[in-house]
Amino acid sequence: MSLKVCVALSRYAVLAGSMLLVLEGVPGRAQSQSIPFDLRVQQGNNVFLVPNNVTLAMPSGGVGQTVSIIVTGIYRGVTSVLLASQPALLGNTDFSVEPDDVYPLRLSPGGYFSFKVTYKPTTAALASGQINLGYVEAAPPGTSGTTSVAGLITVNLQGTAPNLSVAYFLASNANAIPLPAGGTLLFQPTVVNTTAQATVIVTNRGSATGQINSISVSGTAFQAFALPLTPASVLSPSAGASDVRFLINYTPTQAGNDTGTLQMDLGGVSFTATLSGSGIQAKLTYKMLTATDTVTFTPNQTLTLPDTNIGETARVTVSVQNTGSAPGVISAVGTTAGPFAITDSPVLPATLNPQDVITFTLSFLPVTAGKATGKLRIGNDLFDLTGNGLGPNLVYSYVSGSTTSVQPGGVVVFSPVQVGSSARLPFTVMNSGTKPATIATIAVGETHGVFQLLDLPPLPATLDPNDSVTFNIMYTPSTTGFASAVLQLNNQQFLLSGSGTPPPALPDYRYTGASGDVDPQSQPAVGLTLTDTYPLALTGTLTIAVTSAAFTPDPAIQFSNGSRIASFTIPANSTQAVFANNANQIRLQTGSTAGTLTITPTFATPAGLDLTPAPPKALTLTVQPSAPRIVSVVEKTSAANGFTLAISGYSTTRSLTKVNFQFTVTSDVTSPTTQFSMDISQAATNWYSSSQAQPFGGQFAVSVPFTLTSSGLSQSSSSSTTSGSSTSTTTTTPTLISKIQSVTVSVANEQGTSNSLSTPIQ
Repeated sequence: MSLKVCVALSRYAVLAGSMLLVLEGVPGRAQSQSIPFDLRVQQGNNVFLVPNNVTLAMPSGGVGQTVSIIVTGIYRGVTSVLLASQPALLGNTDFSVEPDDVYPLRLSPGGYFSFKVTYKPTTAALASGQINLGYVEAAPPGTSGTTSVAGLITVNLQGTAPNLSVAYFLASNANAIPLPAGGTLLFQPTVVNTTAQATVIVTNRGSATGQINSISVSGTAFQAFALPLTPASVLSPSAGASDVRFLINYTPTQAGNDTGTLQMDLGGVSFTATLSGSGIQAKLTYKMLTATDTVTFTPNQTLTLPDTNIGETARVTVSVQNTGSAPGVISAVGTTAGPFAITDSPVLPATLNPQDVITFTLSFLPVTAGKATGKLRIGNDLFDLTGNGLGPNLVYSYVSGSTTSVQPGGVVVFSPVQVGSSARLPFTVMNSGTKPATIATIAVGETHGVFQLLDLPPLPATLDPNDSVTFNIMYTPSTTGFASAVLQLNNQQFLLSGSGTPPPALPDYRYTGASGDVDPQSQPAVGLTLTDTYPLALTGTLTIAVTSAAFTPDPAIQFSNGSRIASFTIPANSTQAVFANNANQIRLQTGSTAGTLTITPTFATPAGLDLTPAPPKALTLTVQPSAPRIVSVVEKTSAANGFTLAISGYSTTRSLTKVNFQFTVTSDVTSPTTQFSMDISQAATNWYSSSQAQPFGGQFAVSVPFTLTSSGLSQSSSSSTTSGSSTSTTTTTPTLISKIQSVTVSVANEQGTSNSLSTPIQ
């Protein structure tokens, strides 16, 4: 044991270990008294110099634990000293003295005496004692009149001991309960997987500070928490009083009793107590009650309900009883998946004390034949449910790469198919039920042939259990993108879904028939031919766009169908465009004005999928500006003294400059001239710029009246006017009408002079 020494006089202060030696004077006695001895105190290997009349504190580790010291006195005088009797002990009998010498004892200079002081406390109260040792020192030699000197060696003793006691209290009631060594720390019954807590208190009721050197807890259900660092000091009441506390948790993992051990080293004294607890838990017992039987079942077990016809309901009663040792709470009761339901459910959450019972009804309502499965949940426990539905059960599947099951209302999906191609998908109906099934209707909604049913069985068809029937669904996309239809099978519907991918690219094409420059007022034919066959039937159009060189295009420019748009078809796997009346070409009217006719095609499938190249290759026909053309010259009216000429034709430039006349007369007629011209440019401009002329394109009509006189054939005066259909000119001739055989007429514009036409005059 270590030793602490505290000397009242600072020159004596020495500190070592944990024992405290307090050196101070005895009350009523001079502390300056000098003795001829060096007093030393030894504890173990430690030695301390102390003064006379010192007070030594001797703390014990506890009641019954011994602490001892050896006190030695060395004579430092020059004569001799006589110790007449052994040390005398006064005070508490828990102290004892054992001299090492025989008394009386005489010491020469350097001689010494020693005795052992032992303290073994019988209580933890403060103990006091005193050791007195008398001596007589002889007078120094040669000293006259001097007598010997008597003195007293005094050592004061003070003994202390701690008194550590243990108690605990539970979190459930906080009542402190003493816990003696060998006793039991008893926890209240605790629900499994929950935690009960006890607080352990170590207190000191002694006169010295106590120590807790170690703390340990054993037992799988017990665990220590908030342990102090050891060694831990526990102060005595005189030093301020403190206690040391820590926690022990009890967490049972199963029902039944649990034991453990609390062990402590209290100042070198072993302390052992038993830890005891009991785990309790609710135990729910489940039963299914039918009209004829009672079945006990456990969590995760399969609960089989009676076989039931489709559309009917089977009901069983489920009872739940708490056969455990603690209350149980059922927070929820329900079913998941399958044709199962709970009725008559208790009010939840429901607390079941030991032996309490609740009941509810479990119903089975099959909607299809065959095995049905589901889950039953009671609190935190799950149970598998199963039951057989009795009746037919049609199961549907199709093959698209692999076999795929489909439920009524589901989607039958085709892989993408190129427009113009087809795909077949086998569709199977199987009766997996327990009774025959009848298929009365198999049909697909109107889809214009995109979806078709093939290889249908004779209807109505009867399928016995495990029999099946298969038919084909053909998908022929007519355009790109998604297409859908409804497959009706009895009263069940399925959505058919497919997607069309673009067809092959359209081959190149060329035009046949007219090309380049074309005559006005002509009807050339044009056609269209693919350079290679195409697998799809095609529809298309040819459209005429007119760019006029004469300001206003002729509305007469059109196809022979009376429109500027002509439709055609190209049968599948052919090349030739077919127009109306199965013709391979169609004629068009070029009109009477100069300009460009651009013919552009379009191509599409019958379903409207546009296949027209971008940009499409066009055919260009050109009506070049040219001299006018006379179509007819007619004598409209005739009299003895005059006649009228009606001249009709067209000018592609929609302009005229003059009209020329050449008369042929009989041989007996002489005339200074038989030909002359008339300027009609202004009249023509007025005509072609009028709204009345727009429907006629480049056409014109000129009406010229002539008057005859006997003075000869000559032009005496003229005038012209323009109307919706003619231009009039008046000429006076001196001859009679019978003398004129014919007249030849031509007209001109900026491009030149027209053809000449003659008409007889009668």
